[in-house]
Amino acid sequence: MTKEKNTVMRRGLIFWGKNTLETVGLSVGVALILVLLRGAGTGGQMRKNIINMAEIFPFFLMTAGFFVMMMAIVGYFQVYFSLLVSMNVTRRTVIAGIMSGTGVTALAILFLMFLVWRMIPGDISETGLELLPMFAGIFFAASAVCIILGVVVTRWGKIGVIIMVVFYLFLGGCIGGSTAVMLNNDTDLLGILHWFAENLFTAVAVVGVVLFAASGIFAAAALRKAEVRS
Repeated sequence: MTKEKNTVMRRGLIFWGKNTLETVGLSVGVALILVLLRGAGTGGQMRKNIINMAEIFPFFLMTAGFFVMMMAIVGYFQVYFSLLVSMNVTRRTVIAGIMSGTGVTALAILFLMFLVWRMIPGDISETGLELLPMFAGIFFAASAVCIILGVVVTRWGKIGVIIMVVFYLFLGGCIGGSTAVMLNNDTDLLGILHWFAENLFTAVAVVGVVLFAASGIFAAAALRKAEVRS
């Protein structure tokens, strides 16, 4: 029994580890494309442009990471939840895997943001490091929303899909707007960061962690007796 349990755990780690690496890798790729698009419109010295692009890369990484995770998490619930439960994996184990995979993915992206800002000197990097706990709160809150949407679609079918589509339309506008702001070379990123630091730092950090924990509880409760299609 112990050997079988260890085998299941090992397979789970490999499965969710692979998904985490794919999500992080895709997020980095999308962020690189976005930051290169922004850099293509700048003039001046090449070294200065490279440093500037490196400083703002973490912002694009967080935006891209959220977008990629949004698609991945819904896929986890829509496809993998039913598949794994039909293979006699307990619902609690599947949900724990989804939550763990999502949490590790978020931490990995935040760690990459930390590394970039740590290695690249500059005002934006310094401010970014100071605000990293707030960015963590934003990322975990966004992950919580994705988990809740995945649960809603899995549990309530067509009604859940309608709710998800309406939310994604709203969210797409927000992401598109924020990306356009960051792509604009005239945007005062330092001014925006300082405003967040003064007004939302502590609240966002705390709310993000609480929401993420609450989304896991909601998933466990809502999917406890959900119909599984094999």
